[in-house]
Amino acid sequence: MAAAATAIDPADVAGATRPEADHRFVMWVLCAFAGWPLLKIANVQLLEMFMLLHGTYLALRWMARGFTIPVEGIWNRPGRWQGWVMLCVFLVSLSSMRMQAYPPMYGPFFLHVPALTVVLRYLEFTLCVFYGLYAAELMRRDARLREYAMKVYLWSAMVSAWLTFACYPAFRLAHLELLIYGDGRGRGGFTEGGPWGLYLVTACIVARILAARKEISQPKMVLVIVTMAAAFLVARSKASAGCALLIFLTGIFWKSNWRQKITSLFAIALVCTAIYYLLDVQDTWEKLMKARKMAEVMVRFDRDNPSTAYGRLAASVIVPRMIEQHPLTGIGFGNYPVMRNDPTYLGMMFPVRYYDLPGLGLISLTAEIGIPSLIALYVIMFYPAYWANKTGAHRLVFTLALCQPVVTLIGAQVTFYYPWLMSAFAISFLPLAHGKMVARRRVVRPRTGAGKIAVTTTGTATGTAAGTSPLTAYCERKGGGISATAWR
Repeated sequence: MAAAATAIDPADVAGATRPEADHRFVMWVLCAFAGWPLLKIANVQLLEMFMLLHGTYLALRWMARGFTIPVEGIWNRPGRWQGWVMLCVFLVSLSSMRMQAYPPMYGPFFLHVPALTVVLRYLEFTLCVFYGLYAAELMRRDARLREYAMKVYLWSAMVSAWLTFACYPAFRLAHLELLIYGDGRGRGGFTEGGPWGLYLVTACIVARILAARKEISQPKMVLVIVTMAAAFLVARSKASAGCALLIFLTGIFWKSNWRQKITSLFAIALVCTAIYYLLDVQDTWEKLMKARKMAEVMVRFDRDNPSTAYGRLAASVIVPRMIEQHPLTGIGFGNYPVMRNDPTYLGMMFPVRYYDLPGLGLISLTAEIGIPSLIALYVIMFYPAYWANKTGAHRLVFTLALCQPVVTLIGAQVTFYYPWLMSAFAISFLPLAHGKMVARRRVVRPRTGAGKIAVTTTGTATGTAAGTSPLTAYCERKGGGISATAWR
């Protein structure tokens, strides 16, 4: 048994024994297609197809190796915690199958089988969580692979912006809605401009990190700035502006001393006061509340208009009623399209005939999985930021770790892969030993034996003694790859 334990290598599941070219190809696909959920075949994203095929390959390798489960690195923490949250979401979703379904008349076939809807949605979520951990483990063990992946992610966002610009003449001349829709609003690889704007914010943060690490030249950085500025103007995403501001203010406040915090709070108060009076926030809020009260009437008398009968306006009435009816367990993960035609939630509104999504971010997710599961899921999303702050990571790494909780709070779907990839980028910069957080200048003792690993200010693991455990030996063998510095 001892020999078998020594042979367990957590890198096996992450593919560390495979050629480097395999890792680069996998990371290229994950990063290049993370911002293109619009690319689908039969309602299945191309990225999800790759994840399913590659995940099957990894599962076969795992079975061939005797079902050995890695107990070190990312797979211990936060991987173990994410596993418990996923189990909680699945059990809650199973409990929702007792409810009667009201599927739309037209739409994907699985909407007429509520149990299949839950399973498919949960599979999407599982793929995002697993490949977030998988990418973090690969990049944590190879800094060059991390730099390569971040560059692919950035230039994929740039390509989406350039293609959107190129589609603009076709939209104006022939009204072809390729990557431009509505009144000339860009959407890139997404269905709307808002989600695309959130994706562009994360790409800008990645570009800032690459520039700070001298991984991108000044002329290229100028090109990135100009392209991203034009893309934000075309997207017209208010959500992206709020996301960028929230990340910026949170980063400044969290990574500063108490004097800077007081100064930041004073500055934020001045800015908020100025915005309140300049934009007449009170009047805008009153109009918004009036529109909210009239939403049900608007949907009833304009049932054939997709802008009112579908999407956020109708969801603003339906979702709060779902939360009120099922605050603990929700209606089931991904069950909104199946349950939204329930007369209990519709009130005076008419049922819709086509597939519909709420688009309200965490609010709609609350209606699907319940309040307790949502809190647990959001804590898991925020864990890399806590980890970065606890270990004294660089300010930009902390900003990178804030991307997932903030973009999800603003409105990104939990089954979008790019927020999980942002957390993977952040985790790959953070120090680890025995799968736990390791602050610099801290000594980590092994589970057995008299040896110890001293994590120095440079983040390298040094020192051992007789009787060390396989975990300790593995950490020593990998050296700085296990307890990497916060900024190397």
